Amino acid sequence: MAEYVISQLISYERRFRYANLLQEKKIWSLTEFLTYRSLNKKTIGILGLGIIGKQGLLSSYYYLRHIYRNNWIDGAILDVFQKEPLSKDSELWSMPNVIITPHVAAVADKNEVLYFELIF
Repeated sequence: MAEYVISQLISYERRFRYANLLQEKKIWSLTEFLTYRSLNKKTIGILGLGIIGKQGLLSSYYYLRHIYRNNWIDGAILDVFQKEPLSKDSELWSMPNVIITPHVAAVADKNEVLYFELIF
């Protein structure tokens, strides 16, 4: 029940219904919503990143690095970045318990189990 209530609050706060309406009318603009309420450290601190498929433009690399260094999360599986391909000198490559995959990697069967075993 708590997950349902929180998801409804987030949906309302981030104007998902309005975004969906614009998308249905074919006047969708991602930039409008990026300036409104990007994923931030408060949201991550409360909910974690989860497996909800955040787009690279909506997840802040700065906050991800911050929460990881402060042990708010134990690990992460990342496949979308603000700038792709991820640069070779990005510190994400060397972070323990962080798995970097191509964007299509999640499609394969049983990958969630394999990722979980690699991280934990």
